[in-house]
Amino acid sequence: MLAHVLLVHNDVNFVIELKTFPDRPGVAASGPDLAEATVAVADTAGATMRITVEGFDWRGPRHLRRTRPDVRLAWLTRRETIRDAAVWWGGPHPADFGGSVPRAVAAEGGPVWAPDYSDLTQDHVDEAHLLGLLVIPWTVNAADDMIRLIGWGVDGLVTDRPDRARQVLTAARPV
Repeated sequence: MLAHVLLVHNDVNFVIELKTFPDRPGVAASGPDLAEATVAVADTAGATMRITVEGFDWRGPRHLRRTRPDVRLAWLTRRETIRDAAVWWGGPHPADFGGSVPRAVAAEGGPVWAPDYSDLTQDHVDEAHLLGLLVIPWTVNAADDMIRLIGWGVDGLVTDRPDRARQVLTAARPV
């Protein structure tokens, strides 16, 4: 299925989330195995330069950073995966970085941090930008949240409501 989508839509960039469950061994493939399989499909489709691979389980993106530096990566976070970082991140913990999640993402090699929008603050966005990271929060569906986050300078938004995002962006555009 992924191969078909990548081939049919050969002028589109894709963000592919690796769905692994390190807190439930045996439910899915490991992060590195799923990352390898995903990139193999993208390679076969000639789409590797059009994908960004992301995951809450940082083992998959970390594996690609080491083995496939040509693949763009994003590091997903949410409150639970930060709290249980030893399980989800496979080693590092925010405490190793003075409690800073942006510093943890930068240490992994960035370049994109994709936090749950409800966990994000202006200070987080500023810190991430100072570290050279792009900040693309997910899943932002309310116009008020979009307006606030755009005002903070996020670099993109993941949304289920592109129609609403277009309205917000159109209204924000200077005349």
